[in-house]
Amino acid sequence: MTDDGLLYHYTSNEVFMNIIESDTLRLSSLDGTNDYQEGTWILDKYTDFLIKEGAELKKNTGESRRHKERILAARNNFLGFAACFSQGGEKLSQWRGYADNGKGVALCLNKEKMENFIKSINEQHKLNIRYGEIKYTESDHDKFIKQHIEKTIKKLSRSKNLTPEKEKDLINDQWASLFSHIYFHKNPAFKEEQEYRICLNVPVIELYEEIWAIRIGMKGKPFGIVPYINFQYPKIKRRAVLGGMLEKVILGSKNITPSNHLEFWLKTGGFENVTVEQSKASYR
Repeated sequence: MTDDGLLYHYTSNEVFMNIIESDTLRLSSLDGTNDYQEGTWILDKYTDFLIKEGAELKKNTGESRRHKERILAARNNFLGFAACFSQGGEKLSQWRGYADNGKGVALCLNKEKMENFIKSINEQHKLNIRYGEIKYTESDHDKFIKQHIEKTIKKLSRSKNLTPEKEKDLINDQWASLFSHIYFHKNPAFKEEQEYRICLNVPVIELYEEIWAIRIGMKGKPFGIVPYINFQYPKIKRRAVLGGMLEKVILGSKNITPSNHLEFWLKTGGFENVTVEQSKASYR
């Protein structure tokens, strides 16, 4: 993969205008993606590993299966939200699938600035927004599963004298730790996307509490209605968010917007250093 230090977010012209005018990147529910195994791909492997290990060690596989059911049920107490990007330059599949078949745009954001911004938001507001590349290989999946199980066993072995309530809290914390990673592992069939995500996995109960930055909304799509989160930045000046990370905008090969007009409009709106160019993908 060629790393140019940019994250590509492909979208329609309408959504692009909403992003620019609101200076906000929306985190949408991951239950509405084009991958029906989203969030369950690694969980299925995780729980199947527990059952297999239980059988090989001649332990109670029935209990292992019940543990699998408990983990899958606990997942329903969390909602995953993400802003998704691609890496490695322009991709025809992304233009087709996410940018109105080449009539939309790609926002190109500086990855290092994005990560530094997320770190500062996490520290300032005690959030746990995760970010990083998606893992597609079996070796990466297996490594994560084994490491997480080993950490869980160690923590449980050190807490033999805990009350049942404290032990339950510890197990729930480990589940929360597991669920915070599940959206960074996907079916290898999606490897071509070279995806990078900003992800927030939220306990459902917190969506109904007064917590900074968690404001759930609902959006109608052709296939149904899905939740989303818009981050609010009341203490940050206008254009400080995207203006600090957005480096260029690429117009799709079927997009007839004059690049000089859009670039001038962006500059007058506070995006002084953003350039606009036409896609190099010869797609029509």
